Amino acid sequence: MIQEKFVYLIALIPFCVIWSICYIKRKDLRREIMIMSLLIGFLSVATSYYWWTIDWWRPLNITSTKVGIEDLIMGFTTGGIMASLYEIVFKKGFSKRNSQYYKHDG
Repeated sequence: MIQEKFVYLIALIPFCVIWSICYIKRKDLRREIMIMSLLIGFLSVATSYYWWTIDWWRPLNITSTKVGIEDLIMGFTTGGIMASLYEIVFKKGFSKRNSQYYKHDG
């Protein structure tokens, strides 16, 4: 039997697997995946503390605190997935543009 405090952490395994697939599959998006993962990860801790846990969301976590490592993992993985999913599904990529202005002959 799994202890209740590990349920939230175990429920995040599919998100970690999807994030890993996105990160491994698209080497060209790794920088964007990491930036968004870190940004959304830290923002999710703040929003969990100040917003979600105020009224109804009080999951048990391994640290037995108001906000746990699970909230960081959830935000980290979903941030990276959101940053890369469109490009992966529709097989798009970033294209580099020349930043110089084009002269118009005329």
